[in-house]
Amino acid sequence: MLNFQIRGYKLESCIGSLSKFDFSDMINCIKLEKKPLTELIFEENNFGHWKNFDDILKISSPLLSRDSELQVTYFDENDYYNDGYTFFRVNPDKLSRKDLKLYLDIPNTDYMILNSAIFQGNCFETDIKDQNYNHFTKQDIHIDCMDISWIDKRTISKIYFKGNELKDKVKEKNQLIRFTTMIIKPDKDTFMSQIDNMDLIQRSDKVYQAIK
Repeated sequence: MLNFQIRGYKLESCIGSLSKFDFSDMINCIKLEKKPLTELIFEENNFGHWKNFDDILKISSPLLSRDSELQVTYFDENDYYNDGYTFFRVNPDKLSRKDLKLYLDIPNTDYMILNSAIFQGNCFETDIKDQNYNHFTKQDIHIDCMDISWIDKRTISKIYFKGNELKDKVKEKNQLIRFTTMIIKPDKDTFMSQIDNMDLIQRSDKVYQAIK
């Protein structure tokens, strides 16, 4: 069995529609509580869980950075006490890749809210049974990448092994590094538009640890 892990940073980002009433409620809450929007949304859940704002887009992907590392480890499926043999390590940026562009189909909404959390640790992991390292090559792996403009980072949107997409088992072995909330006024009659082209109304950041 082969175990694939990507260690480094992971992005979880959600974009949701926001009515004028919801927007006004958030701004009034900021004034009354005298707290930043990140704290009200992420730490106190005043407006429900931040991941629930996801009717436009939801992303959960590793980030490409200088500290990212893909590890491939072989485990004997018949030996439960085997620690495994890690035989391949590489920064995913050095793998064969395809660069994709993200466009959004914006609904008819008064405002949009973007919540983005960045975590550090084990940000992707999966197992493939009935595989070993004997015939493994670097060319067996390739990735799809995508620039996420509102956080100025690049994600690994998909990872493939021998042409098959690998699915993350989501083991959540990571810690929060940064949380950002943005409220944006979308352009009227916008279709398949970039976030960069819209008016930023409110932004709030909470940094827990610097990203290298």
